[in-house]
Amino acid sequence: YKPEQSVQEKEDKFAILSILTTKYSNPKPYITLGTIIKNGENYYVCIIPRCDAVRKKQGEHNYPFLKLKEDQDEFSLLVKDQNYKKFKIMDKPEELIMIKMKKEDADSNTPLYANELKFIGIDESGSEIEYTWVAELKREKAQSILKTFSDKFSRVGYNESEYLRRSNQ
Repeated sequence: YKPEQSVQEKEDKFAILSILTTKYSNPKPYITLGTIIKNGENYYVCIIPRCDAVRKKQGEHNYPFLKLKEDQDEFSLLVKDQNYKKFKIMDKPEELIMIKMKKEDADSNTPLYANELKFIGIDESGSEIEYTWVAELKREKAQSILKTFSDKFSRVGYNESEYLRRSNQ
C-alpha cells in the first residue's frame, strides 16, 4: 500500500487485477482467446476459440481480432502498457479484423508462441508486420467479449408486420 497513490491509480490497479492474468516467464505467451497485441499505437484483442488456437501447424494462419480504441470516457478494458490505457472494444461484426500470423516453429499442433513477446504478421502484400504481446485477459472476461460479439453477429434481422410487432409487446 502506497498512501501517495491517488484514488484513480488505485481504481486502475484493481481493474487490471480483475481482468488480466499475471504474466510469468514460463510458459511463453501465445495467441489465444483474450490475447491483447499491438502494432504501433493500434491495439487488438483476439477472439479465436481456445481449442482452435492450440492446434496450429507451421505456416500462415488467420486469427480473428477486434480493434481496441482508446477512450477515456466509454471503456471496458484497462491495460498497463508503459502507462494506463483505457479501451473501448470495437465489437460490431463489420469491425472484425483478420490478422494473418506466421508460425515458424516446426512443432505441429501447438499454439503460436511469442518470440520475445513478438509475433510476425503478414499484410496483404506479403510484407511482415511485427506485433507485440501486451496482455492476456482472464478467461471470463475474454469469453464475455466473445459472447457480446457473437450476439451482435448472430442477431436475426427481418421485418415483421407492425401488427405482429405491437401485439408482442
